[in-house]
Amino acid sequence: MRTVLSGFLLVVGTVVATLGFARTDPKEPGWRQKIQIHYPVAAAGLVLMLTAIALRYSGRVAPADRGRNDSDDPAAPPSTGIDIGAIRQALSAARDQIRTLEQEEGETAVPPAAIERIVTAHLMPIIERRHQILEQLGGRRFAELFGVIAEAERWLNRAWSAAVDGYPAEVNRSLANARRDLESALALVESWLVPGTR
Repeated sequence: MRTVLSGFLLVVGTVVATLGFARTDPKEPGWRQKIQIHYPVAAAGLVLMLTAIALRYSGRVAPADRGRNDSDDPAAPPSTGIDIGAIRQALSAARDQIRTLEQEEGETAVPPAAIERIVTAHLMPIIERRHQILEQLGGRRFAELFGVIAEAERWLNRAWSAAVDGYPAEVNRSLANARRDLESALALVESWLVPGTR
């Protein structure tokens, strides 16, 4: 609603300011040389435009400050509307599936579809909610967590590519690196769930 209102005010303000600044009469001799400004109309248009910009800016800043606690007390667990436990479960499930693939790999080649399932089922739901997670965790915690998750995703993509191309040694190395990164992400999340550990 705030975005719609600010957009409407911006359009109306622009039109009113334009009318205030461009009140010239083409029937007047030499009208191209003179620009007549109607100050009250121009001022009203500028006020509307500034109000729209302020409204839009306040709509962007206010939610980012809500729930952010890393500036107040870095040791406090995040007060979130998102479920940190669900993030932990997704990361844990991804790690466990990688372990299973590593154990099965000795018997057969790892199918690329199994690697893809790990990304789509467990990591993508977290990545798709990154904006809400940023608002809830704050910048420092978000950067820590998503830096590690992004690295794990890159290793899984590399493992998938190696599996498609038939390079089992590279698949194993990439899966091991992805598992290591997911364990680091899990350790971060778990430290936030225990007050005072981070």
